[in-house]
Amino acid sequence: MNSYSFILFFFLPILWRRKKRRLSAYEQYLISEIATTQKVPSSKAKSIYYKSLKNSIGIHFNFAYLMNLPTKLMLMELKNIDIINEEILTTLEATNRPIIMASIHSGDFNSGFLKLASTSKTKRTINIVKLSKQSPKEERMITRIKEFCSNINILRFNNEIAKICFFQLRKNNIVAIMNDVEVRVNKRVPVDFMGRKCHFQCGIAQLAIPAKAMTLPVINYKDSQGNNVIKIEQPLDSQLQENENTQAAIQRLTQAIASHMESWITDHPEQFHCWEFMTKTLNAKENDKVNWHVQY
Repeated sequence: MNSYSFILFFFLPILWRRKKRRLSAYEQYLISEIATTQKVPSSKAKSIYYKSLKNSIGIHFNFAYLMNLPTKLMLMELKNIDIINEEILTTLEATNRPIIMASIHSGDFNSGFLKLASTSKTKRTINIVKLSKQSPKEERMITRIKEFCSNINILRFNNEIAKICFFQLRKNNIVAIMNDVEVRVNKRVPVDFMGRKCHFQCGIAQLAIPAKAMTLPVINYKDSQGNNVIKIEQPLDSQLQENENTQAAIQRLTQAIASHMESWITDHPEQFHCWEFMTKTLNAKENDKVNWHVQY
């Protein structure tokens, strides 16, 4: 055996062997929860988890790309996003009811909110609640957005966010918030979610009912052709129904929101970016404080 054959025989198998990273205990837990809630084998759950991470990184790169585009080019990019049931939003904006847009971290949600802002005809303030800290790049982008949507306003997540959102709703404005990041209203109600009975944060319902707001479920995802899509669901009315008290209304609205969230995640599990939020919701106790897992 010559030296070249020796190298091929002994070293190529080593070069070809894939070095497998050992999953942490927490990653194994997340994957097991995905397998249970989505009713899939562990191998499929692992694939969903890694695709979710990959897609999450991708949307942040895309957001950075949009932030550096001139306004005209940004609008051209947003034209490629389809909206299903846009007429629901148009009809709702024409009423005199405040609106809560409830979504989750799925698909290209950053571009989705920009698309909705660019197509909205309302003169009300559109408040977008964001977890991220203020940055010069984002401020420059917001300045450009105001060229085609002058009434947009960014609310930074903090201890007063529920109070700020409530006052904006009382002014008949719009609040857009992610339902998988819990509103800082320290209360939970039992719901059916992902095949379990669990205690779901009910901050959106607690904001909507006293403000008499309509809750509009909105989901962002990529379709089978890879196109970015926004789907607007039928609005949820917060006004008390006949013989319904406030607690029953909170329960009803929260269950409806949880059911939408479950449906969205089940339809596009690999496009959901925050499995850790979902698993903590599944295992939350009734008296757990909301947002204890959010780092500031």
